[in-house]
Amino acid sequence: MNRFFFLLIISQLCLMQSFSQDYFNLRLSFYHPSVWNTSNSIVLQNDGYVIIGSTGAPENFYWHRIGVIKVDNQGNEQWVNTYGSDTEEYYGGYPGSTKVLHNQEYLFCGSKGCFFDDLFYHRGLLIKFDTNWGVTWIKDYGDNSIAADTSITFFQFDICHDNSFIVTGFEYYFGSFSKPIIKKIDNEGNVQWTKRFSSNLIHEGRSVATTSDSGFVIGTYRYTPGQPYTADPIIYKTDSLGNIEWTKNLGGPYMDYYPTVKVAPDGRIIVATCYADSMAAPDIAYRRINLVNVDNNGNILWNRKYCNSTAYNYLSNIEISS
Repeated sequence: MNRFFFLLIISQLCLMQSFSQDYFNLRLSFYHPSVWNTSNSIVLQNDGYVIIGSTGAPENFYWHRIGVIKVDNQGNEQWVNTYGSDTEEYYGGYPGSTKVLHNQEYLFCGSKGCFFDDLFYHRGLLIKFDTNWGVTWIKDYGDNSIAADTSITFFQFDICHDNSFIVTGFEYYFGSFSKPIIKKIDNEGNVQWTKRFSSNLIHEGRSVATTSDSGFVIGTYRYTPGQPYTADPIIYKTDSLGNIEWTKNLGGPYMDYYPTVKVAPDGRIIVATCYADSMAAPDIAYRRINLVNVDNNGNILWNRKYCNSTAYNYLSNIEISS
């Protein structure tokens, strides 16, 4: 079965009692319509939209590559590129893993799948694009001293006040556990420092944002197997060097969902996740959307839940409106 991703754009303008509407509903393919396509980020341009995601290849259906496609404001395809290699797989990060930089360049984060003997492991991946979406550099990140014993995945990043980047993800130690990480990386892709958060469970860094005091807030997800399974959104607040200032567990007794963190213009931290009210089976949770407003000192200003509790309910990303 052919699989596509869909792009739906609606724009409306009311001016002097006149109304116009541009509408299109497209099926797009990064590489070839006979293989799967998926997208996790969209970047608004003055003359259209750039969609970033993942795709396979006709010669190897399951092989992962990064896809980038540009359409104009009427939905006409202008160009498409894919990135990867014949020996390593390229994976996209969490929704929101591509951002516009201060100089109108672009940065993508994800991971690169590598093979070492009989092991398949990941290295963190960054791709920097220039203003015309040409590749400036591609860099991957891992601990070369331990080779494939540790898998490193990047999920999301944010732009720091000094125009460097703070990236989050996790390190997985084969046959053992995973722990959240953050890396401070300069504008040329060089690592300035790395911080690891202690864990003896499956624990992943899923989102990150720069706070108003030049520190960072990291949204992590800690998973505990059992009967029933449990999983909690754990929030870390650090200073500008990645040292932990406070931690909040915003979960309950059941299997909650990944947290997405953003910082509002007034400096408050917004956490979006899902809260599980009950379990129907060891691994099926009934959840509601959960938004939490926290200040830089870790005080919860409000905590509100929305919608009915339903199975497989999840939230992938949020944006702060004016």
